[in-house]
Amino acid sequence: MQNLIKKGSEITLTIDALSYGGKGISRYDGIVIFTNNVLPGQIIKAKIIKKKKSYLEAIPIQIIKESTFKQKEKCNHFYDCGGCKTQDLKYEEQINQKENQIIEALNHLGKINVKEIEPIIKSDIIYEYRNKMEFSFSNSRWLINNEKGLKDEKPKDFALGLHPPRRFDKIVDVDNCEIQTKLANKILALIKKESIENDLTPYDIINHTGFMRNIVIKHPKYSDQIMINIITAYKQDDILIPIVSKLKKLSPNIKSIINTINDKKSDSAYGMPQKLLYGKKFIVENLNEFQFEISADSFFQTNSIQALNMYKYVRKECKLSGSEIVYDFYCGTGTISIFVAKNAKKVYGFEIVESAIKDAKKNALKNKVKNTEFHCGDLSKMLQNYSNIIKNNPCDILILDPPRSGLHPKTLKEVLRINPKKIIYVSCNPTTQARDVREFINSNYIMGKVQPIDMFPHTYHIECVITLDKKND
Repeated sequence: MQNLIKKGSEITLTIDALSYGGKGISRYDGIVIFTNNVLPGQIIKAKIIKKKKSYLEAIPIQIIKESTFKQKEKCNHFYDCGGCKTQDLKYEEQINQKENQIIEALNHLGKINVKEIEPIIKSDIIYEYRNKMEFSFSNSRWLINNEKGLKDEKPKDFALGLHPPRRFDKIVDVDNCEIQTKLANKILALIKKESIENDLTPYDIINHTGFMRNIVIKHPKYSDQIMINIITAYKQDDILIPIVSKLKKLSPNIKSIINTINDKKSDSAYGMPQKLLYGKKFIVENLNEFQFEISADSFFQTNSIQALNMYKYVRKECKLSGSEIVYDFYCGTGTISIFVAKNAKKVYGFEIVESAIKDAKKNALKNKVKNTEFHCGDLSKMLQNYSNIIKNNPCDILILDPPRSGLHPKTLKEVLRINPKKIIYVSCNPTTQARDVREFINSNYIMGKVQPIDMFPHTYHIECVITLDKKND
């Protein structure tokens, strides 16, 4: 039947569910079809745009029947911005879809027979939950529908906002982002206004000219402190003085203003030279009794409330008695290590990013946690680089929190050779997590609880913690 459906064919589809990634799933005469920008429960007329070996891809051209899960989106930029894909889907159904995506990944990719998992830990706050947002300047503004000819049409050669989907060369000019705080939106508006009034040229990503590149606003929930990182293409901080002066007066919560100079063609400003324009080089976030420093380059979970819930859950799943040796792979700035340390004999954190390890050591010192040790190195060469630690302090519990791509095959082999009694696997990608969990099951581990955590409402992203225990020999 797939051969009978040609590229360009128009067919009627019922959207059964959303896949991980946000595309709608439907079936037509047994063929799986993925469609972008649809909701579960919709009946649509769709046009086939791609034919693959085992599935088809389509775009919606008409909604025949609306979904009962549809709601009015809150954001004015929803249909242009690439930030929130499911803001028009009722939150309860977002949760339902995410739970199903994890079950599907474990069943089909992990080949694990899973019928149900732990109820997802919902986010109590579904707007204004992000403690970090990054916005880009551009001299090529994305034109929104029906704006041509408007009296108050914005200039086309200036934008400060977010990329539309699949367009690196354009920026949607964002006036208000519903998933960052109200104060962060005021900061965004002030910087935009001052940049225009002071003729600060936006960066041209094609020709690599211009001055203003990016703005990063960090506003952690519990400390309520703010860091603003103004990323420019070259050093000329004197012309930033008017912006800095206005920002200092805007709120006493602004504790740090930094200018990062990114003179490379790459958009990443990580590790580039920085100059402190106001306040301190870092802000802090408070999670229970712990305080963590956040610098311009350091990674911190973007939803503080859900990060706290996740760390508490990981600590509970460790079931520590005080005699255990814990290894924390991909430990970052040491948040999980520090969280579990008071109930463990010793925690060893490992991470390949040197600056993160420096921050982890600072955080342990700041919180007077004395039974942690942090090491910078390649996790795929653990037995080679850390044989003394592994030999003298055998691992009881291993916490894994790898990047979206999951465990490198060499790292997975190292984990199996270290032979921990328990593994707590934290992941932001259910597909790579399912793949890796299958490898652990094949290597004599039993999968226990599967606990999803909704860290990112209105997006397809989902955090999941899976516990694995070594079978008794």
